[in-house]
Amino acid sequence: KLIEIGALDEAEAILFDVMPSTQAMFKRWIDVALLTNRLEKMCKLLEKKPLLSNNLSVKVICFAHLGHWNIAALTLSNAAALNRIDKKREAHLIAYLDPILVFKYP
Repeated sequence: KLIEIGALDEAEAILFDVMPSTQAMFKRWIDVALLTNRLEKMCKLLEKKPLLSNNLSVKVICFAHLGHWNIAALTLSNAAALNRIDKKREAHLIAYLDPILVFKYP
């Protein structure tokens, strides 16, 4: 409910306190982290417990955020090759990983 009414700081505080242990709870943390652009703790937890999310987009973002650019690029490339991610999302993630490509190849 807090996310629905825009109380993101409060939602984030609760999520920090309970440290999500299920995919459903972790999905809420993903929502808050992406909306607030405060990814650090969420990504570190996902790095320690990768089974908390099957969302390949989030995994790519977290790998990149934590400085694992090669793993992020490889994950994205494999997901695209296996049709596990749609073309529009792939383009957005490519732009996230390498924004210069967007300007070089419009």
